[in-house]
Amino acid sequence: MEDKYSIQVLERAFSIMETLLQAGEPLSLEALMKRTGMAKSTAFRIISNLVRYGYAVETDDGYWLGLKMISFGQAVQKKLDVRTIAAPYLVALRDKTNETVYLATLTNDWSVLYLDKCESRQLVGVMLHSAGMTIEMYCTGLGKTLAAFRPEAEVRHWLQTHEMLQRTPFTITDPDAFLTELEAIRQRGYGIDNNERSMSIRCVAAPIRDGEGKVIAALSVAGPSERMPNPLIGSEFASLALETAEQISRELGMPASASNGFHSQT
Repeated sequence: MEDKYSIQVLERAFSIMETLLQAGEPLSLEALMKRTGMAKSTAFRIISNLVRYGYAVETDDGYWLGLKMISFGQAVQKKLDVRTIAAPYLVALRDKTNETVYLATLTNDWSVLYLDKCESRQLVGVMLHSAGMTIEMYCTGLGKTLAAFRPEAEVRHWLQTHEMLQRTPFTITDPDAFLTELEAIRQRGYGIDNNERSMSIRCVAAPIRDGEGKVIAALSVAGPSERMPNPLIGSEFASLALETAEQISRELGMPASASNGFHSQT
């Protein structure tokens, strides 16, 4: 039975990409026609568009998968790697702090995407987030920490195209103040959320770097405001978050030259 949500042109494009992947080598237009059962004009139109957008390339030996496919694969692999590698460290950090620990990254639209969660064994008393959820970047410790290590031009563009709503009396809504906050995060090596999204939750967050030294994720320790250290800056929780983030980063192959940022804690 035909799926009512089926889009034929997408199915044909996927069929060509899967055919190339299974072949393991470039294929001529005639070979693609034969293996996919498509008419010549259809196969040519689809493969031409795949080439145009970088998903395929035309070589002397025929058509082959493009570099964009490698980028997608690497992006997915990084996310899988960081979650798998981080898991035991998140548990250890939860056990040391007795508060909930999160792992997150930024989406293309600059939302915070939760990749994993290790929940406190204490009665939390507030609604906390689950893996797979997305929330705003600008008013969270995780989001600010992730944004702090993005190019400033990208941050400024986001500020020019997005509104920062006042979630609590402590939410930073002024673009200049936000940029100053990001600079402070880079200087001390971690970010904090002092009731900026919710009056009942505070957290401290630290960046996680990959084998190129690039910040690809962040972890946080979060809990009810009254249970979290006050102040968060310079606290034991901040030191533990930094230490754990550095351990995960080293597992991901972070070069020694990129570890300096993990040692500024004041």
